[in-house]
Amino acid sequence: LKVQMISEYRGSQYAGRVLRIENGGKAPVSLGEGTIAPTNAIAVSVANPNLGPGQATTAYIVTPSGLANGVRP
Repeated sequence: LKVQMISEYRGSQYAGRVLRIENGGKAPVSLGEGTIAPTNAIAVSVANPNLGPGQATTAYIVTPSGLANGVRP
């Protein structure tokens, strides 16, 4: 999988990320929330969680502000 961060938003309480995820392999891939989001994620949404070969989707992840990577900066 190829993952690219499209944008990042930070507020006083929450941080949001928009990711583009592409299946560059030859087999279909199913994306689960646990696959793409840190353990402290508050909300996760994947536009198309089932990607065929060559397909791409967008994922939206919300975490507490200051903990976007699951650890304190």
